[in-house]
Amino acid sequence: MRLLFFTFIFILLCGFVAAQENQLRPSKDKAFLLDQTSPEQAVEILGEPQSDEVEKIDVLYVGKWVDEKFKKEKYRVLFFEKFEDLGQVKLTFLNEKLVAINFVLEKEVPAARLSAIYKVQFIPVFSEFGIKESVGEFDKLTRNVWAAKFPRRFHLVGTSKTSVLTVRVFSGDALAENIVTANAGAMNENRKKAMNGKVTDLQILSRTILK
Repeated sequence: MRLLFFTFIFILLCGFVAAQENQLRPSKDKAFLLDQTSPEQAVEILGEPQSDEVEKIDVLYVGKWVDEKFKKEKYRVLFFEKFEDLGQVKLTFLNEKLVAINFVLEKEVPAARLSAIYKVQFIPVFSEFGIKESVGEFDKLTRNVWAAKFPRRFHLVGTSKTSVLTVRVFSGDALAENIVTANAGAMNENRKKAMNGKVTDLQILSRTILK
């Protein structure tokens, strides 16, 4: 039952991208909506947080995409420890509206499952491969370009019209970092090993604060 519940929560936390909606829905009658949900509504759903702080936004890997004026803003951040089968959940608010969802996974979820869960295509980003100066430039990248070899730790990024999803992956079997492009159809052995790597962190970020 707990494994099924974890899978349910994981899909709902992420699945709004596939549905072209900015939402996660922990239950049938309650939902989080990017750019809409308030801190008070979040507490009603998840209970009292372990911490409630005011700080700058913490962006997973694609921090350069955040508009300069939003980098300077102070955000309200609610932190929840051990929510069901998730290790940690962090919700970030600007002007009382939810703009980022972060969570850490304790269960092992292979990176290869992400596209099926989110119904979007992901591009690997590490070193200078794949990352662009803005999310708009990133949107123009062809999804048929992949790295032939991966480092042990890398990120995957997927986008929708309203949000950006960034995922940190650890692949103990990945070989040394050699950046080589290849057609996505050429599923070389290094890519297979890398995409079987464990998803450790995820962030869903509103595009309203990006340049």
